[in-house]
Amino acid sequence: MTRVVFLIPTPLRSYADGRSRIEVEVGKEPPALGDALEALWDVAPGVRDRVLTEQGEVRPHVNVFVGTESCRWTGGLATPIAGVAEIAIFPAISGGRASEGDDMRYMLLMYRDETVWEARSEEERGAIRQQAIDFSEGFRERGVFQGGSPLLPTSTATTVRLSKGKIATTDGPFAETKEQLGGYTILETGNLDEALAFAARHPLVLVGGHSIEIRPIRELGPPR
Repeated sequence: MTRVVFLIPTPLRSYADGRSRIEVEVGKEPPALGDALEALWDVAPGVRDRVLTEQGEVRPHVNVFVGTESCRWTGGLATPIAGVAEIAIFPAISGGRASEGDDMRYMLLMYRDETVWEARSEEERGAIRQQAIDFSEGFRERGVFQGGSPLLPTSTATTVRLSKGKIATTDGPFAETKEQLGGYTILETGNLDEALAFAARHPLVLVGGHSIEIRPIRELGPPR
């Protein structure tokens, strides 16, 4: 018997008696995502039509994460769930891609409170960095992760601006804020929902003290 917890997002909780977490038992071996969902429907039947189509497939703009992996890239409903503690459901927010087959690029700006980050031990910071690298690598293999890198602290920054007709440089970031830019990632995905799902499961967000801003990249046409 496999036990797994479904994380129910706010828009779907009214169909699950207001619950944010639902634990189910899956009797089939080896267990797959489809089996776990069937167990979820037994407990919260109203959620089914918001997650699956009439044909029984995951809706195009709903993301189901088995652990840290989207089922879209791991076998759909046949995705194995053995050893997985949590399954997260992310419903559509953006409304999807502009047209079928059109992928968009998004820049994810990773912000953090540097005082909180520096308070962690070097060993802990190193472990978090490695989790982020491992998480992104799976998306790189699928062509979703296009690139990214962490940044050195804002104490190393230099800001350049035009002041009274002259170029001026100052040490430090452009503005003093509670959270500072600490890195970036570029994704190429079908829609904003997929980028949101990536960010929501990113190790930097899950450890706390970080936030991720997602911005579509303006694609410029060929020069005239």
